[in-house]
Amino acid sequence: MKNFINSVVVIFLLAGAFFGNYACAADGVITANLNGDGMVETIELIKVPSEDNGGSSAEGTIIVKARGRQWKKDVGLLEFSDMSYIDVVMASKSSRPYIGLYSFGGAHSMTLSLYCLNGDELKEEISIFSDAPSIEIKDVDNDGSNEIIAKMRDYDKDPIADSYIITYKYRDGSWSKRESKCLKPIVRSSPNIKSFLFKKKGVSSPRQKDAVKGKLTSLFSVT
Repeated sequence: MKNFINSVVVIFLLAGAFFGNYACAADGVITANLNGDGMVETIELIKVPSEDNGGSSAEGTIIVKARGRQWKKDVGLLEFSDMSYIDVVMASKSSRPYIGLYSFGGAHSMTLSLYCLNGDELKEEISIFSDAPSIEIKDVDNDGSNEIIAKMRDYDKDPIADSYIITYKYRDGSWSKRESKCLKPIVRSSPNIKSFLFKKKGVSSPRQKDAVKGKLTSLFSVT
């Protein structure tokens, strides 16, 4: 009997070690009508912890579910998994909703990758990079459709004073981009990540928000 109990204890310890190393974490579920059929899909980002980057990384997978079906897309290593998240992105009136994956690769690196549901495939359509880092989605030319604005540093000159922006525009089924001078100082952290962290961490009071902003300022400080 004693040997049996010891065996059971060993099995539970091994199982605990296994699931401790390979446990998955899922961010909040978002919803969207990705393929325009009037039926809403549920979307979540699954993160499997990785030992890379001091244990702060994770392998990411986007999972879409609807009507008993499931689509999966491995998105690779998320260097700072706690700061990686998904959101619904509307590029224009004529485009379907995208799954936007926001991820950070350090103090001066941010990427927004847009994924779409194309038939039986969940695929990446475009990946937008910013080394400010700051990526905004808004209608800058008042035509009713959003542009995606990525701020960039000019390291050959002054990284702040000579910064510039790349504007991405979706029209007639394809993406175009153009560069222009940045008229405002570089934003040290994206409003998207602030809003996400406020919501995720349950931040509501001014004091809590100041604490989070302080950490973000430290992480994304211009050097």
